[in-house]
Amino acid sequence: MVDWSRRHVIKGIAAATVLTGTVARAQPALTKATVAVGGQGLFYMTLYMGVDGGFFRDQGLDITILDVGSGTRQAAAIMGGSAELSTIGLEQNMQANARGGGLIAVCSCFNAFPMSITLSKAAAEKAGFAPGMPLDDKIKRLHGLRLGISSPGSSTEGFVRTLLLSRGLSPENEVSLQPVGGGAPMLAALEAGGIDGFVWGPPFSTTAVTKDQAVVVIDPMNGEVPEFNNYAYLSLSTSKQTLESKRPVVLAAVRALMATMKAAHADPDKAAASIRARFPGMDDTQFRAAFDIFVKGVPTTPLIDEARYNRTLQTLNISVKPPLVVPYAAVVVPDLALEAMKG
Repeated sequence: MVDWSRRHVIKGIAAATVLTGTVARAQPALTKATVAVGGQGLFYMTLYMGVDGGFFRDQGLDITILDVGSGTRQAAAIMGGSAELSTIGLEQNMQANARGGGLIAVCSCFNAFPMSITLSKAAAEKAGFAPGMPLDDKIKRLHGLRLGISSPGSSTEGFVRTLLLSRGLSPENEVSLQPVGGGAPMLAALEAGGIDGFVWGPPFSTTAVTKDQAVVVIDPMNGEVPEFNNYAYLSLSTSKQTLESKRPVVLAAVRALMATMKAAHADPDKAAASIRARFPGMDDTQFRAAFDIFVKGVPTTPLIDEARYNRTLQTLNISVKPPLVVPYAAVVVPDLALEAMKG
């Protein structure tokens, strides 16, 4: 009786092993895809939550995030084929289209302008910045400052130029814009005294403030900069060639981001926890305070809103001469977002 039981147990284990192996082999392999970003920042939270929360994996994608350091390099990565996708500033799509490029936007990623101007305390005090000062007064006090930006033609440069040009000031005469890369090299340059301030957001702006050496003086996320209200900032973008050859991959990415958006607004506590490890330099209180502000910029649908698009183009054209003429239909391909929204 004992031998009979052992034989059946062994057979059962063998059968279970075969079954388990069959089920494992039946699981489809994940499709690898690369998404280019231009540094690290909380404004990439939709992408981070999609990866860390498993939403891309749920759609059959194995996503690699490739940091290329700036928006212009993101566009180059897509067009050069080193990345299939990028969460990139919508204005980069507009400028690429105006130059005859094939960069297209397929999904909304972040609907707020997240770049602030952070100055060393010494520079802020010397320039006469004070709490509660009107925006126009603060912009005038940027005169003579050395500000770190990521690269020429980037949204960090465009932000400063727009602030000045909107008020009749010449960027060339008012500030020295120094390309130093993304947030990390900006912070390093500030600490070394190579610049007076930089244009970026959390975690690097908060890190600078935490070290008691800096202060955020202008921040569109609090609504103080009218040119950047109701703004469409980040989009999931790709090339026309990639969309034609890998449409299922791009559609899966849009579906993943749509699920991410729903989850972020339905359960912000869980969403915040999923990306907490990406920001080790921020303490829990700082991280959650910043997250609660930035999550408001996460879109509620993947569709790029045409009114926001036009608002972004209007703001971009303040700093671009001659003004760009790039209609919504030339830059945005809404089909994938609409298909994802149908379920």
